[in-house]
Amino acid sequence: MTNRRHTKAWCVGIGPLAITLLAGCLTTTMPHSRDDAPRLTGEIVRVNARGGYVIAKCSVLPSPGEEATVIRGNQPVGRIRFGKDVRPPYAAADLIEGRALAGDHWRIARESPDAPLEKTL
Repeated sequence: MTNRRHTKAWCVGIGPLAITLLAGCLTTTMPHSRDDAPRLTGEIVRVNARGGYVIAKCSVLPSPGEEATVIRGNQPVGRIRFGKDVRPPYAAADLIEGRALAGDHWRIARESPDAPLEKTL
C-alpha cells in the first residue's frame, strides 16, 4: 500500500511539475540583439578635470580596466576607464576621451561577456 501512495503522489503532484520543467528546457530562444545586450550603467557624480578622472555611481561595479561611454542627453560625449579604486556604490575612472560633467551618465554594453566594449565616439 505504501508503494501505491508514493506512485499516486508522483503522478498527481511531482509528475506534471517535472514535465513542465523539462518542457521549459526544450524551448528555443532567439539570439540576443544589440538592444538586449547586458549593460552596466551609472551616473557621473564628481569630475576632477585637472586630475583627469571622475567618480561614478554604479548599480553594479565594473571590473578594473573596463571602458564606458559617457552620455549627456542622448549624445556620447566621452570615454572613461575604470580603475581599482572603488568604494561601493562608487568607482573612480580615468577620463580617456572627451569631456564629462557631473550628472552625465555612463554605459558599458556588450553582446556577451567576451565581446569587445562598444565604441560610439
